[in-house]
Amino acid sequence: MNLRFTGRVWVFGDSLNTDAMYPAFAMKMDPPEAARQIFYEVRPGWTDEVSPGDIVVAGKNFGIGSSRPVAALFVELGVAGLVAEEFNSLFFRNAVNAGLPAMTLPHATSLFSDGDTGTFDLSDGSWRNDTSGVSGTVPTLPGFLLDIIASGGVRVLNRDVLSYVPISQKTIDDVTAREEQELLRRERSYRGARPPLQLRGRTVVIVDDGLATGSTMRAAIAAVRKMEPQAIIVAVPVAAPQTCEEFRKEVDEMVCLRTPDPFQAVGLWYDDFSQTTDEEVHDLIERANAEVQQ
Repeated sequence: MNLRFTGRVWVFGDSLNTDAMYPAFAMKMDPPEAARQIFYEVRPGWTDEVSPGDIVVAGKNFGIGSSRPVAALFVELGVAGLVAEEFNSLFFRNAVNAGLPAMTLPHATSLFSDGDTGTFDLSDGSWRNDTSGVSGTVPTLPGFLLDIIASGGVRVLNRDVLSYVPISQKTIDDVTAREEQELLRRERSYRGARPPLQLRGRTVVIVDDGLATGSTMRAAIAAVRKMEPQAIIVAVPVAAPQTCEEFRKEVDEMVCLRTPDPFQAVGLWYDDFSQTTDEEVHDLIERANAEVQQ
């Protein structure tokens, strides 16, 4: 995605919730069809008028409501970027993860009208109404967020698997949309009201129950690396020998307690490999927070 975007502006009001953008009945549709339902109640027929490269400008509380992956639908429509007087924090994070440029601009709905042409640049925080000539700047986003948006979001694909398994792009996009929903659900459930950790300039240790192919760990590393840590350490109790050696070249330090050969599967090296429940995760997080505060 380009951090600088120019296009025709569509102006909406305050408190647009995700249900209005992504109605429940559309959640069973394929992404291209679901995207045609955006703003179906607020502005019927809008998706027939909007063109690739257009920009959505809105008021306060944009994206309140549930954690539906609406940002991905705007990308599907070809919307170049979102500008709002205030974003719901979860929606804003969803936009970043989808690689959709989003700028917070006070009084945006007073500065732009439907049909105006606007230019916005996230890299320096500048904006301009090319129709009226009014311009200004806003505070820039942290560098790691700009990197994520510029790279098109965070998604890691196993190219080795895709090279010999015939999986269509549509299937990949559908799975991505579903997994984004689950990731957002888990983040809201596990993090609660706690703010995200600031990883820039810090040493980050990423742990897992084990590594077979390492696909999940690579996704975690890619997400963490965009936050500019000083160093990344991966630590697991058991891993396939080849996978462990591969990761030694990808991170600053790799800790594998056991590398049995043949490896076969992570679960074979556990007496109990049952899935951890949400309740157990909540309990462990609360216990850890209590220890930190002592």
